[in-house]
Formats: sequence, structure tokens, C-alpha cells
Amino acid sequence: MAKYEKPMVIANDELAEGVFAASGCYTVNAYAHQEENNKKQYRIQVDGVHNATHTCEEQTFTINFNVAVTLVSCQGQLVSPADGKPSSQLVVKYNYHNNKTDNIGLGDFVVSTTGSEPLTIVGCSLTDDVE
Repeated sequence: MAKYEKPMVIANDELAEGVFAASGCYTVNAYAHQEENNKKQYRIQVDGVHNATHTCEEQTFTINFNVAVTLVSCQGQLVSPADGKPSSQLVVKYNYHNNKTDNIGLGDFVVSTTGSEPLTIVGCSLTDDVE
């Protein structure tokens, strides 16, 4: 069997705002919205579609940014960075039942930055573990 290589997502600012990714059984869109009351915080809207022949109970969301961020809040459990320090990649584990053709919407994912550079999402993925 060939070695599995995880797909890579490349953002092109000339095409659209946000990121679109299709890999495995999920199609994912993610958009960063700057918070009105705190210009250093961004709410990330994640919209996905699970199109599969299986159900699942656990999902892993991975998102990459152009700058280091700190997770402020979400309904999942931060996996990486385990120490919670600023990072340009966040990995979060979710535990919810997902039917074969569910729509997924995460609107409670909030991150903060320390620099002055605007936040850009450069890649994201949503995967599940099927036994």
C-alpha cells in the first residue's frame, strides 16, 4: 500500500475571501470575522458538509493562519498546541454524532492575535475517525 499523504490546502487571495477545502468525506469553508469590540479577536465561521457512507462520533478540526493566534473559546477540546501558547496552527477535537450527510456549522470558534497584521486563514480541514 502507498504511504498516505495528507492533502495540502493553498489559499489564493485573488480568488475569494476565506478558504474552501475538500478532502475525504468533508467539504469545509472557513471565514474570519474581526470582532467589533476587540480588534485583536476574530470569530471563525466554519461551514462543512459530511458526505459519506458512515456515521461518526469524533471530529478533528485543523486550521492554519498567516500569524500566530491563541484560542479564546470553542466547544471542542484544544489538542495542539497542547500548552495553549500562540501558534499558526490549531487542532481541536470535537465529539458529536455526525450522520452520513450532515451539515456542520461552527460559529463559536474565537481566536486572538497580538500583532498588527490582519488575520488570514491559509488552510483548514475537518476529519473523522471511522473504525
